[in-house]
Amino acid sequence: MKYYLIFGLACSLSFSAHAKSAPMANRLNTSGVRASKSKIPTQNIYYWTGSINSNISIFIWAIVKDSLIQGEVTYTKTKIPIPIKLLGHIGKNGEIRVCEYQKDGEITGVFIFNKLNKSAYGIWASTKSDKEYKFQLSAKDTLVNNMDTIFQAGKLSGTYSYAFGDKGSTGGLTVHEIQKGKISFDISSVTSGPSYNVAEIETDTVLVSNNEFIYKVPDTDSCFFRIKFYKDFAFIEVLNGYKGCEGAFGLNATVEGIFYKTKK
Repeated sequence: MKYYLIFGLACSLSFSAHAKSAPMANRLNTSGVRASKSKIPTQNIYYWTGSINSNISIFIWAIVKDSLIQGEVTYTKTKIPIPIKLLGHIGKNGEIRVCEYQKDGEITGVFIFNKLNKSAYGIWASTKSDKEYKFQLSAKDTLVNNMDTIFQAGKLSGTYSYAFGDKGSTGGLTVHEIQKGKISFDISSVTSGPSYNVAEIETDTVLVSNNEFIYKVPDTDSCFFRIKFYKDFAFIEVLNGYKGCEGAFGLNATVEGIFYKTKK
């Protein structure tokens, strides 16, 4: 149960200053793993093979572009080893967290990396239980076909979402493309129980340039966020820090995060 309070922000890597739960980085320190604070690479491609808990074999490929990460993880010893989408973000403080997204937007696990390099290690945590395990990765000499290295968005219209297990936080972003460069959108994000506080933006119309826009939350002085659209996900980033949005949303609730495109 301890994870449900923090998983809602695990792939956006930001926590409000008044959050009651301990940041993931603090928990990692108790496990002997510290977040890297190295400079964020512009773009790198990684191929890894390794294991979780020394006995769950995995293969991962990942691309880092600016501060975003996307790729796939395959649990190679399963009966039908189907790749699972990975999306993540390198926070401004260097924390590296990458989430497993199912096709319906459900997040089943979170990788917290020590660093991104030819070899890597860290903690993998389940969103369905109170369990976390160490993972260890080493470089694999291989190539993956049809890899998206551009992240370029196509049509923006659709439903984007995430859900951290049955009891974790959830988020939804709905977009309707009115015409080229103009959309309507709405957002609703809910923290984990027992509080279930809400961050909500009612339907509004905005202009989009280069697949992104900056939005000022109505009736606030300095609560701004940016939404940038990619091929199959959207990244919402709160600007000016969380203090600028105090009072705009429910306690610890935020619109920030990586929303996977589940419906076109």
